[in-house]
Amino acid sequence: MIWFILIFLVLFTPVDIAVYFGIRRVFNLLKKPKSKKIVKMAYWSFNFVFALYAIILIIIEKNSAEPDYIIYRSYFMLAGAVMLVYFPKIFFSVFLLIEAIIRGIALLLNRIFKSSEISVFKKIAALKIFSITGLVIFILTFFIILQGMLIGRTDFHTTHVVVPFKNLPKSFEGLKIAQISDMHLGSFNDSLDVRKGIELLMNEKPDIIFFTGDLINNQAEEAEIMLPELKRLHAPMGIYAILGNHDMSDYRRWKTIEEKTENISDLIKVEEKAGFVMLRNRNVILRKNKDSIALIGVDNWGKPPFRKYGNLPKAMKGVENVAFKILLSHDPSHWDAEVEGKNNIDLTLSGHTHAMQLGINCFGIFWSPVSWKYPHWAGLYKDGLQYLYVNRGFGYIGFPGRIGMTPEITIIELTKAN
Repeated sequence: MIWFILIFLVLFTPVDIAVYFGIRRVFNLLKKPKSKKIVKMAYWSFNFVFALYAIILIIIEKNSAEPDYIIYRSYFMLAGAVMLVYFPKIFFSVFLLIEAIIRGIALLLNRIFKSSEISVFKKIAALKIFSITGLVIFILTFFIILQGMLIGRTDFHTTHVVVPFKNLPKSFEGLKIAQISDMHLGSFNDSLDVRKGIELLMNEKPDIIFFTGDLINNQAEEAEIMLPELKRLHAPMGIYAILGNHDMSDYRRWKTIEEKTENISDLIKVEEKAGFVMLRNRNVILRKNKDSIALIGVDNWGKPPFRKYGNLPKAMKGVENVAFKILLSHDPSHWDAEVEGKNNIDLTLSGHTHAMQLGINCFGIFWSPVSWKYPHWAGLYKDGLQYLYVNRGFGYIGFPGRIGMTPEITIIELTKAN
């Protein structure tokens, strides 16, 4: 890990140097010796202290006796701090590079034609258009990331969706489903943040609640601590859950396979204590009056590097003749591979992508870089008579914040299509 920090410093030192000289240029510090000295001391002192803080934090946490999930929180905060410090610098550096290229072209033309610099390049360089623009973007980026860390990560939003089906049984007309996903409880320092999202869900008074995986980051203890908050979830028709890729305990080095298996078992016990009915490659029939629908749940099924634990054929046994089917599957890649156009599952509910916790959701634009990897990454999708809804997630992991893609509680109402 220390080697990682050293490599990082080597790679990003040119960025630090570029930003320093960019600041000097924008504010004409060469003509202000006292200001130049103060800025120089302040800038490089901050960079030194930040690097020292990162190294000390890693050394302390590496030798810490605290549970892994608490140590990971510290790493998440460090990742957020790195984004906060270096992402704005990178954007600033890009604009400084563009301006340097323009100045270089002006100088080259001057050398070639042995005359004064070509006016257009000279004027652009003199106006400092790119360096000033870069500094403005630097400031904006800093505050956008800071807002995402301080506010965005717990700025829960409710999304209401109405989905029509021709074959929906009459008794289930208007069924109100609440979906949450990817709680990643180990990332939360304060249980009140979890309660905030759960209370927002409960205010919707859903008929049934579905949780589509990743309750924890690694250890069942993360969920055990939050059990009082999880017990706040309840619905007349019950609450159901599946296991996501993190719930399968693949991202921690266990001493033995038995220890890993025990962790999964402990997690399931916590979820059952909270009132969840666990659907591990199996189904249940939901009945109302004389009508029924099938609820199918599978363990995580993903494309590499994510493992395939889900067994859809096994989970569907016995419900082949049920007219209406809902599938809970954590990873939307599963819908692409085994559901879309391949069977008669009507509605699939997934999560997993988090919408990358980063994107644009304003002025009619809804986009995230995660769309480059997942064609179905957030919201409602339709293919023929089949629907998929991908929830953006309740919690966060890695970067301790959300920018543009706020945590989501989905309320889905089923209606009878004409």
